[in-house]
Amino acid sequence: MNRNVALIWIFTLIVLVLQAVLAYHDLPDRMASSFDFNGNPREAGSKESFYLSWLITIFVMNAFVLIMKPIFRWAPVSMINVPNREYWLATPERRTQSSLKLTNMMAAVFTCVNVMLILVFQYIVSVNLYGKPSFPIWIPFLVVPVLLVFPLVWIFAAFRVPSESKQAPRGERSLT
Repeated sequence: MNRNVALIWIFTLIVLVLQAVLAYHDLPDRMASSFDFNGNPREAGSKESFYLSWLITIFVMNAFVLIMKPIFRWAPVSMINVPNREYWLATPERRTQSSLKLTNMMAAVFTCVNVMLILVFQYIVSVNLYGKPSFPIWIPFLVVPVLLVFPLVWIFAAFRVPSESKQAPRGERSLT
């Protein structure tokens, strides 16, 4: 995994966990955790059940970044759907390259998801502590278009077949 992408992803994970730990004692025992489209609380539940579901969601979702590489390594070629699959999965070296590319993409995507979750948690905390949100409910969801477009653009760019001049050894380049 790319070091910078990994560090940013880990940083967002740490922020999510710290945010939850630091807010726990200040939050009421019964808290609003479900909101309508206008940002008004719909349902309330116990703080413990909210935290349990919140932390499980964070860890299960982010675990995909860690389990992607082994899954990609052992999955049959027929189960892996990437552009130009025949080229990228033809050799062990290319399969390893593909695994690294997909792991980087997953880390980048889940970094965006974590940023969205950080904002959602902050919204929930501000409503429960101050009775009003510190920003509109739609702000965290500004990340969603990035989550829809980025992986599509990235995967097609990352899995292009290199031109012959780039993949042939130096003395063996094609003259065409």
